[in-house]
Amino acid sequence: MRFGGAAWLGFAVLTWFSRNAEASPGRRAIVLSLVAFFAASSILAVLSALSEIGPALTAWPFAGVYLLFALAFAYLGLVRPSDS
Repeated sequence: MRFGGAAWLGFAVLTWFSRNAEASPGRRAIVLSLVAFFAASSILAVLSALSEIGPALTAWPFAGVYLLFALAFAYLGLVRPSDS
């Protein structure tokens, strides 16, 4: 659980310090890594809900939130990136 929190803290610091970065391959790599993380997390949450290993009622909301973040980062960071 603590390693997961450390990963979230790392993502928060990474995105905070790169929030004003100009369009570059580095910023695109950050966005791609976040899309991959949230997409994989969404898939794992769905698999967890379907496997009946854990409580399925708690896995579905997480799957939805992760999917929402993956789609948001993909759209705002890759499809419609700002030029600021």
